[in-house]
Amino acid sequence: MPNPNLSVKDVARKIGKSEWGIYLALKAGLLPGYKLPSGVWRFDEGEIDSWLASCRKSGRTARLPEVNP
Repeated sequence: MPNPNLSVKDVARKIGKSEWGIYLALKAGLLPGYKLPSGVWRFDEGEIDSWLASCRKSGRTARLPEVNP
């Protein structure tokens, strides 16, 4: 069963990007996620898996922000 509460760190590991890149992608509206009242971002694993599948089909994963730590 997919995890409904992935963190930014979890998503960064899953898609192979930096945490900062995830925040930039969220700001640009490129990733499906939701912000808790505390300001912490969370992600539904099923939505991230669907998003990844659609990106791979269209080649969009390369358009996520690249950040060098």
